[in-house]
Amino acid sequence: MISLEKQIVNILGPIDNTTTATKETGYVDISGFTDFSFLIQLGVVTFASADTASAVITVEAATSAASSATEVQVNGIYRWTATVGTDTWGTPTAFTAATGVAVAADADNMLLEIAIDPSVVAGLLDTGCWLRVVMTEGENTAFVMGVIGIGTPRYAATTMVSAS
Repeated sequence: MISLEKQIVNILGPIDNTTTATKETGYVDISGFTDFSFLIQLGVVTFASADTASAVITVEAATSAASSATEVQVNGIYRWTATVGTDTWGTPTAFTAATGVAVAADADNMLLEIAIDPSVVAGLLDTGCWLRVVMTEGENTAFVMGVIGIGTPRYAATTMVSAS
């Protein structure tokens, strides 16, 4: 049976981000959710040298689904999975808007969950409640990632609310 308690949004299909220093997902309207998380699935993560062996994932809020100069970085909570095929998660850890979540070369084939409180986002913006994930990387030779959003709709229904 398919659950109507959670809504799942495919935000970014798996992509190898070797040619771009910054990769942004599309925006998701989270105004109709009581909670919302990004699930970021990483594949191969290889950096060109030890000097550039890191990437940072941040979350930005905006007043609409269009990119503009008004994006605001958002605080949240993250946790990493252990190895593939296990149901082991790390300790939930808070991150600040300025620092985001660091991704190191040992993040191969891991899943990163980033939880964002919609009420915090609403407090940052005058109108709208749109979020996107931004990955800023060091110099790499491989960085495969995909992003899925999952949230609890404010009002469960047989037809899901639009998140776009």
